[in-house]
Amino acid sequence: MAPNSSQIECFELFMVDISTSMKKHDGFWNFFGKTRFELAKQILNGVLKDRKQSKTINVALLVYDTSSAKRFDFCHITNKEIQYVNELKPAGPTTATYDAYKESIDYLKKDASQSAQERRIIIITDGGDNNSNPENVSKYANIQISLEKQNFMLRTILLQTSTNSNGSKQLAHELGWEYKQIRKDNVDLVTKSYLIDYPSEYTGMNRSEREKTKNFQATMERAPIPPQTAPILHEHTSSKTTNIGKILLTETILE
Repeated sequence: MAPNSSQIECFELFMVDISTSMKKHDGFWNFFGKTRFELAKQILNGVLKDRKQSKTINVALLVYDTSSAKRFDFCHITNKEIQYVNELKPAGPTTATYDAYKESIDYLKKDASQSAQERRIIIITDGGDNNSNPENVSKYANIQISLEKQNFMLRTILLQTSTNSNGSKQLAHELGWEYKQIRKDNVDLVTKSYLIDYPSEYTGMNRSEREKTKNFQATMERAPIPPQTAPILHEHTSSKTTNIGKILLTETILE
């Protein structure tokens, strides 16, 4: 059972693409290596296993293709939720990321505490929205303007599981979302980076403070290990927001 929402400081909603394009490989000849969906499950499993120790973050999972559905509600993560993730398979014919994003926001408004210090939506997709027009930046921008007017603070992170150049990175940039591309050679690094940026015990650190911590940890990991040396014996005689308005104005002029 989920704890009282007034006790939770962060609500984290994962929005995972289960359309059939996620079955594709981006490796050699588009055949070898992990599929896009296997990469998505790898990073999701890595985060959820870490979240099992959290007392301040509630996590929910929404999956989507043409339509969307909650896989589990906001809760403290247990092995049961991780098993749900392991059972996921790509199924739907098309991808409607924008529609699922709107539904995720409605879900957060309904179930996340209004006093929560942070709300996050993490979109994991290959970026191939072919059902709700992701390139229309103004549609997303209008959502954000509406949320700001309601003083509803939301952080969005887009994790793209393909190497396609389909406008996803530009969309994230225009809207001020965080963006990372997931590949077989960096999925562990992206997972680790996410957990450093957003640790399982929510601290309320701002982004600059998290960056300082992340940079310090990276520096320590790169630091050489000093060689073991024998002790020197001596004789002794004594004993560490986006400019959305400009986006809409530009699109209006172009029209």
